Amino acid sequence: MRWKTGKVFRIKLVTGAHAYALSLKDPELAFFNCFNPDATLEEIISSGVLWRLWVMRQALKEPTWELLCEIKKIPEPLQQEVTRFKKDPITGKYSLYIHDQETPASKEQCIGLERAAVWSSNHISDRLNDHLAGAENVWDVSLRP
Repeated sequence: MRWKTGKVFRIKLVTGAHAYALSLKDPELAFFNCFNPDATLEEIISSGVLWRLWVMRQALKEPTWELLCEIKKIPEPLQQEVTRFKKDPITGKYSLYIHDQETPASKEQCIGLERAAVWSSNHISDRLNDHLAGAENVWDVSLRP
């Protein structure tokens, strides 16, 4: 499946619940705080965003990811890029990443931000399932500053 901004996906989770994501600028998806399998588009969008993650394109081809529809107008807040952080694996130094630019940062400045990392579908499913269960997610924890 080709990447296109505005695609809305319903993701079937192992618990039987469903999650929803909206494709933004390649490779980013917004994941919503909606798990009702019969949710309307309005309910999905108004539920609030849990996370904005970079996602491997392969995820969009998973049988558990169903294309529901395409929307033409992305909500304004989701049109803006978000700041992510990076940590150099050799030096351990942190940086903030936005608009294809990095600026030095402290660890404290990176707390609460998503790491500039691309997620696979199984790790996303784990994170969604853990969120529903109220549990900490091992993949999210491993990527924190």
